[in-house]
Amino acid sequence: MSPHRAMAIWAGVLAGFAATASAQTNAPTMRLISVTNSAPLLGWLPPTNSIVQVEARPDLGTSVWARVANASLALTSAAGESRATDLRALPGTQYYRLRSSGSGRFGAFASLGNRPDMPGYLTELGASWTRLNYPLDGSPLTNALPFLEAGFNLVLTFNWREAGGVLTTYGTPGEWPNAGFPFLNRATYQQRVRDALTPLLPYLVLGHQVWVQCENEIGDASLAADGRYWRGTTADYLSQLGAFAEAARGLSTNFVIVLTSFASENLDTVLAPADPKYAFQTNRMITLLAQGDYDAADVHFYGGTVDIPAKAAWVTARLPAGRRWCSTENGGPDPRYSGTPVSWTNNLALFEQVQSQQVAARLDAVSTNGAAVALWFSLFDLQGESDAFNHLGLLEGSVSPPRKRAAFGAFQSYASTNR
Repeated sequence: MSPHRAMAIWAGVLAGFAATASAQTNAPTMRLISVTNSAPLLGWLPPTNSIVQVEARPDLGTSVWARVANASLALTSAAGESRATDLRALPGTQYYRLRSSGSGRFGAFASLGNRPDMPGYLTELGASWTRLNYPLDGSPLTNALPFLEAGFNLVLTFNWREAGGVLTTYGTPGEWPNAGFPFLNRATYQQRVRDALTPLLPYLVLGHQVWVQCENEIGDASLAADGRYWRGTTADYLSQLGAFAEAARGLSTNFVIVLTSFASENLDTVLAPADPKYAFQTNRMITLLAQGDYDAADVHFYGGTVDIPAKAAWVTARLPAGRRWCSTENGGPDPRYSGTPVSWTNNLALFEQVQSQQVAARLDAVSTNGAAVALWFSLFDLQGESDAFNHLGLLEGSVSPPRKRAAFGAFQSYASTNR
């Protein structure tokens, strides 16, 4: 049968049966072949900033193409690489094709990703990215898969909390429920990282970007006793980051290693030489940027929108050559900031109006100053957060169905015309 000519929006790829069968499964092995040059997919990688979806059909006559869930594909990659090798034939299908769709830089933070309606709202939003938090405590990384299946790129923030596997010099997981801890055993820690990331490898083959972050907004517990996100020293963190990067890159060099995030208020400090904490924060952040083993830094922006360019410039000027930066938290209005005209506690309607006006301004300030990824904080209101953060969601999730704030539409409008 002659090959079907794909439409222009499709990458023209069909699958042919290989002559041999799998010794383990006795199932025929499928190899994806390019219609244009008959090159096997073995050496094929998706275009930059594109995600590929697979479709299948039983024949090229009356049947129609149907999307195949990535989880249904026995699509594997060579060890340490992100190259497709083979694809097991699915029951009742013989022909396959790939659709390549472009990906932008904008999205929203989704916390633990534990609401099943989150991927749908992100799709409606026009997002390309989301960020999920993942306590590295031995539980499987299952919440990430629905977002990948829905076609999103991910930033995954890991914090190490496995019982019996942490240094407790500066407290215990029970005392610090939101904190990450230094590992006790490097090999155990690295194995947990590999266990968490291995199920994500097939998505890298199809062009998903998965950025993996070692800990969130670390401080130095030896100098700042109230640090809520990291109960170790700066030296402890640099050691942990090195182990994390080695484990992730050992699986695939396509994982992008993300340095811990810089808190917005700490960036306020390094821009204010008269601040009593100026020297400490400046030295700490420069040490992390200069000595860490990472591919991208992460910068959080609250406070005033007008301050974003100066904060971004401070980080950019100190990034080693070849490193990028992203922003996985950017939200407002910040009631702690002197320029915020109103708090949600005394005029929620006006607060939400100001929020909708800040969406485009904040995303634009981040993207035009060089962020590779720019996420709004957050998709839904967070539960159990301080008043400064728990009403910044694009959606109010405490009602059913969730209420879309005006900021939701503002994000949609911005993302539809900006990549």
